[in-house]
Amino acid sequence: MEENSFFALLTQQVAAAGDMTGVYQQALDELQLYSDADNCAIILVHQGFQVLAKKNGCDDVVFYDGDSTLRQHTDLPESFIKSVAYSKKFEYQINFQAEDDIWQTQSLDIHESVQVAAPIFHDDMVFAILFLETNHDVDALELDEQNIIKLFAQTIGAEFEKRYLSEQAQLAQAENVTTAKALGEKVAQSEMFLSLLTQLHRVSIELSQSTTLNDLYYNSVRLAQQHLQIDRMAIFLIDHESNKMFGTYGTDENGKVVNESYFSSPIPEHPVVQETLRRKDYVIVIEDTALQHNKKDVGRGWNAMVALWDGDQALGWIAVDNLINQKPLELHHKEVLKLYAANLSQLIFRKRQDEKLVQFNKELEQRVLERTAELASANNALESANRALESANIQLERLSMMDGLTGVSNRRFFDISLQAEWDRAQRHGYRLTLLMIDVDKFKEYNDCYGHIEGDKTLQRVAQSLLIHARRAGEVVARYGGEEFAILLPNMAEAAVHAVADNILEGVKKLGIIHKASNVGGVVSVSVGVASIIPNKELLSTELVEQADKALYRAKALGRDQCVFT
Repeated sequence: MEENSFFALLTQQVAAAGDMTGVYQQALDELQLYSDADNCAIILVHQGFQVLAKKNGCDDVVFYDGDSTLRQHTDLPESFIKSVAYSKKFEYQINFQAEDDIWQTQSLDIHESVQVAAPIFHDDMVFAILFLETNHDVDALELDEQNIIKLFAQTIGAEFEKRYLSEQAQLAQAENVTTAKALGEKVAQSEMFLSLLTQLHRVSIELSQSTTLNDLYYNSVRLAQQHLQIDRMAIFLIDHESNKMFGTYGTDENGKVVNESYFSSPIPEHPVVQETLRRKDYVIVIEDTALQHNKKDVGRGWNAMVALWDGDQALGWIAVDNLINQKPLELHHKEVLKLYAANLSQLIFRKRQDEKLVQFNKELEQRVLERTAELASANNALESANRALESANIQLERLSMMDGLTGVSNRRFFDISLQAEWDRAQRHGYRLTLLMIDVDKFKEYNDCYGHIEGDKTLQRVAQSLLIHARRAGEVVARYGGEEFAILLPNMAEAAVHAVADNILEGVKKLGIIHKASNVGGVVSVSVGVASIIPNKELLSTELVEQADKALYRAKALGRDQCVFT
């Protein structure tokens, strides 16, 4: 399920739950489905850290009545959960568990999992903790997943707030009409906050699809106006070395999005600006102040600023005001603005890294061209350039466990996973299968359509391969260039054949035209498959060698087919 569909469905189902017990049950069920969590729970902080509900894997949600303290549940990390309650911040940690004697260094079976805890607020107080533990992607918790879980906790809190306020409004209505009206307004604000959270999630997804930094800045202002109830907004970036600020996109006095990249100025020494750049996750508001465009007064109202951050260094800030509609700044608007700034900070950082990588690749290509002109033999020059490019790509991939282009695991992660699964299969005596996959005639595709289209094709092929690795231990990795590898532990032979056939058909169904291919007119792949029951006499490299030989045979037989050893 896509993130956008998941979040919309969650909000609808939570709102449709009959009572808070139904809300908690629906929330834990959907959270387990989304995150593939092995364990998730809701702990009531204001009742002395009592475990309210817990769900283990696909089992039903269990509710605990009366005395069920956190300490009684040994599968829940007490100190970690309490630290999140006291800090009021979202946290996650990697948990290591060894099943064998810790003093043994041979055949030590270590299990890793990600433990996540998110505070659930009521009246700015932490009244509960949302906890989950999963073995999925234990090396890192992606920012998008963090934001989903944060929004998840906020959705439960907002639903609780809405129901609580609704009940209070009904009780107060008979006694005090004025109080009931105020509570009703607060309920409306809670509903508005829920609506804004949904819109924020959709905006975040659309922003993540921006192709350049310029598009990101433009879309950030445009989408904030359209979906987040913001009158005017501008994004300013800073350069610490020159102590200057620079414009990107903003809005004029009529609310029209305009390019302000021409604007530059020394960073103002105004205390509001300086305070904004010192405080993380904080919105500074100036009430009843002069509102400007191009340093000229265009009206009066409130002006709010929140900084953009890369770690502990400020990237710039977002400035918003209410010039157009003159509406007051509500508390939920400030919370949404903080979340928006945090998400935009991450997107700017990622896009900058992407553009640096593009520039680096352009420089590499230039070096390859210069070297090619100097070599006497064109074939030797191309081979040398490819080796240099491959070496550079390998070094880049080692910087992380994920491939920056395709989004699947990289070679480093594959090598680690291969050895770990090899050792595990040897201990338990089951079969380990490796599929080596090569995009047919990919060099010709690049020559015909260019490297940018080639990158897009690799991305689409990689995404089509991901559906074949759902179980624990299964890995889809970019092995190198246009070659991919899929590791399948403990899979029956018939199932392996089905996976290989589905891969062949799935890539062709993408319908990517390949006029330079003599295989079939569309992009296709060749697959080599090897299966081994590991023993102490064999090395994991034997599995790779056999799969590679099978792949070579598939290509020699005409490509667009699978060969098994």
